[in-house]
Amino acid sequence: MRERYARAALVDAMLLVNARCGLGGWVPTAGWSTSMRERCARAALVGAMLLVWAGAAAQTAGVAAQTTAGGSGLTGLGSPATPEEIDAWGPIVGPAGKGLPAGGGTAGEGRSLYDRRCAACHGATGREGPDDALAGGQGSLAGGQARKTVGSFWPIATTLWDYVNRAMPFNQPGSLAPDEVYAVVAYVLYLNDIVGEDDRIDAGTLPQVEMPNHGGFVADPRPDLAEPPGAADPRSDVAVAPVVADPPDLAVAPSA
Repeated sequence: MRERYARAALVDAMLLVNARCGLGGWVPTAGWSTSMRERCARAALVGAMLLVWAGAAAQTAGVAAQTTAGGSGLTGLGSPATPEEIDAWGPIVGPAGKGLPAGGGTAGEGRSLYDRRCAACHGATGREGPDDALAGGQGSLAGGQARKTVGSFWPIATTLWDYVNRAMPFNQPGSLAPDEVYAVVAYVLYLNDIVGEDDRIDAGTLPQVEMPNHGGFVADPRPDLAEPPGAADPRSDVAVAPVVADPPDLAVAPSA
């Protein structure tokens, strides 16, 4: 229906352009220069586009109002997520580790998994690429060539688990079991000399891992964000923002 309205409005506008501006030779335009006719045509076309937009917006608003009255939402699109659909997304892990599942792994266990599922994108040692480097760069943020990696930039280890669990590997995100996620996270931390090869990473030990840049972030001060006890610790479940040095001390400022 909206498409029919739009087409009809556009045809009316084209007829208006011809009638008022003399395009196509339908109406004599004695004394009108070519530039005047072009300006008139452009103005009429803009008006037609606004007319089409207004008609479509009005109809959409009407549908939304009817939907709201029926209790199905403001837009009439989609449906409320069920608890089962939310659970299917997996655990939501906060900075303090809340939501980490059972299981665990070591860097030694994660080495072969990394070689099979991660090295093609991030390199054998996490430095070669071709995609983002995962290791190295520690101490570079305060220099002219900042290299943001897990070891140099990330302030909290638990969010690495959450990211790998949801988004990796790139061609099959979400396909790793919890034990595999723990193991590959342990291996990435090991590549950055943060944990030992045999250190077990699990729901109890991962929140205790202190990242090299843990002091480079502070609690987000916006008043609409809650600040629970321990908000000054970036490993607590509170939004954090990076510490940025005053230019020109930091040529490339870190971003959240």
